[in-house]
Amino acid sequence: MVPPDVRGACDTRSMNASNENNVVLASDGIGELVDEPSLAKRLNVSRSTLQSWRYTGRGPRWIKLGRLIRYRVRDIDDCLEAHTRGNVA
Repeated sequence: MVPPDVRGACDTRSMNASNENNVVLASDGIGELVDEPSLAKRLNVSRSTLQSWRYTGRGPRWIKLGRLIRYRVRDIDDCLEAHTRGNVA
């Protein structure tokens, strides 16, 4: 069983890490990390929607560091890609 602090399936997908508000919080061996408010703004959803997705096992995979929630940019991209619909021209 996956511990609750590292679970997170995917029910959204495809976005870049950089923006004018310095969304990227860390970049090292684990990849670039994005905080919850930045991701909510980027996806145009509320923070409570992201929290609901985590609770129900939807949305991008996430990392819990103490009380902090962070998302890897590559996990966000993977999630968005998995939920992309339609034909590519």
